[in-house]
Amino acid sequence: TKAVYSGTAHRFILKGILPEDVVKYAGEDGVYGMEQPELVNAGIYQVQYLVERQGCQPFRGTVQMEITKAVPLFTVPSGLKGESGKTLASIKLPEGFVWQTSSAVKLLAEGIHTWRVTYVPEDTGNYQTVQGIEVKVAVKCPGHQYQSRVTRPATETRNGLKTYTCSLCGTIRTEEIPKSGSGKPG
Repeated sequence: TKAVYSGTAHRFILKGILPEDVVKYAGEDGVYGMEQPELVNAGIYQVQYLVERQGCQPFRGTVQMEITKAVPLFTVPSGLKGESGKTLASIKLPEGFVWQTSSAVKLLAEGIHTWRVTYVPEDTGNYQTVQGIEVKVAVKCPGHQYQSRVTRPATETRNGLKTYTCSLCGTIRTEEIPKSGSGKPG
């Protein structure tokens, strides 16, 4: 018999029992009683039963009850913000959530980016850990820190090009370098 954890006791029904039969149950302790043992938490349980019917030999049997972990309810984190140049670890997640993507990943380009988190419920004995939850993070550069380099030198016949790249977010901007002189004395 299978059930999913619900926080309440699960019961099983024996087939072929007559109204006048006396049924007794024994749980992990091996002591028989008139009530089924309380099977609440996730796990696999063995319950012994004894059926006494007038005019018949007592019948003993075993029922295995598996209570599986339930899927927890949670709200996907939203409104997450980060800064270029920092790591995912710098973004505080709500209680119960951890980065599935390595928290050492560096935030770079500005914009909305998707990463994965895992939800670890407080009661891991009765609830599943949920992986692969996609969250959106709004990344902003705290202030561009440009480094420049000449990507095309100026010549007498064409303008050159200087490229500026932000070391934090990777934003690129360019600037023309005017043509160099003709090289002939005036």
